[in-house]
Amino acid sequence: MGFLFWVWTARILPPERQGLAAATISVMNLIAFCGEFSLGTLLMGRPDSGRGVYGLITAAILCGVLTSLAVGCIFIGCSSWLSPQLQSMLSSHSLVFLTGVVATAIAITADGAAIGLLASWARMVREIVFSLLRLLLLFLVLSYSLAPQASAIVSVWIAALVASLGCILVYTVYHRELLAWPDFAGLRTYAADIFGHHILNLGALGPSIALPFLVTVVLSPTVNAVFYAAWMLLQAAMLVPAAVGTALFATSSSDPDTAAQRLRFSLGLSAAFGILGGLACYLFLKPILGFFNPRYPEIAGAGLDWLGFSLLPTMIKYHYIAVMRLQRRMTTAALMMFAGALIEVVAVVVGGLSGGLFGLTALWLVAVTLQSLMQLPAIINAAGWNLRFGPPVAQS
Repeated sequence: MGFLFWVWTARILPPERQGLAAATISVMNLIAFCGEFSLGTLLMGRPDSGRGVYGLITAAILCGVLTSLAVGCIFIGCSSWLSPQLQSMLSSHSLVFLTGVVATAIAITADGAAIGLLASWARMVREIVFSLLRLLLLFLVLSYSLAPQASAIVSVWIAALVASLGCILVYTVYHRELLAWPDFAGLRTYAADIFGHHILNLGALGPSIALPFLVTVVLSPTVNAVFYAAWMLLQAAMLVPAAVGTALFATSSSDPDTAAQRLRFSLGLSAAFGILGGLACYLFLKPILGFFNPRYPEIAGAGLDWLGFSLLPTMIKYHYIAVMRLQRRMTTAALMMFAGALIEVVAVVVGGLSGGLFGLTALWLVAVTLQSLMQLPAIINAAGWNLRFGPPVAQS
């Protein structure tokens, strides 16, 4: 349904407005991701249904609200270097933007807590409500104006997100046993883990969240409209390796004896999706972009043809993160992922400035591929394979 939302807006909005709305939501997600401080990841790795965990969840959500709000205010105050359109959007709609940042941070933390409590259904319900409300509110906006501004699309997104969180709040109030006084003292005991998770997440996921925003700054909102459509399709394909990698971390935390077996299954499933997804993107991306908007294939040119082949190295990245977390080697992983993130950002900027959309895509693909080659040996060893890819060895 998220796909339907962006198809609908792409077919009615000029590419520049569509790209600006996508970039604003992208930077909103990035700020929330940075400000939430990976508290959701901490909760995800604690599959404990004891009473004490609810106080930890409450404290994590409150801390995420405050830190994400602070990061959002700092970003708006230092936004003079952005493109004129994006700067104007943030300055004239700062309150709406900050509301979206805080709501996104709450959603990230709450979703992580739901996974850690083995209650992923709560996350699924919230996502369904979020998607349905986006479509409903978009219909209402289009009933008022057939050519809304980018700010209206962003407002629809934020309003639907806030309403979806309201549903979770109503459920929590109804089941009073889920309510607990915030346990800030307990949360402080995990300070080192929180810092490690956050540095690792910034390196691993930061570039992918920031990429549509960087495309807007380096190239233009018009180009970003096309890039975001392709990027959204790619992110949908990445849901399989991302979900499998997340489940691997959550389940293996409580049952480490089966971690190698789960990893081998996860790798096989994700690799199949990665290869097939890359081929499908190469063969069918142009017609799909044309379905979004007839102008998109012409704007894209040959710049996005190879984008789908990033699925395989991205799959390796997700599994590397899960393995490092299970082995409590987050410092090593964080250093590698953070260095890789910097390389990705540099590749995007240098590629975009020197070669436009094609150069940006090509250099970014080279950057993520080189990272995956560095991460692969650790995954192979954790799966119980030797470096010659022989049969799995017995796990002690």
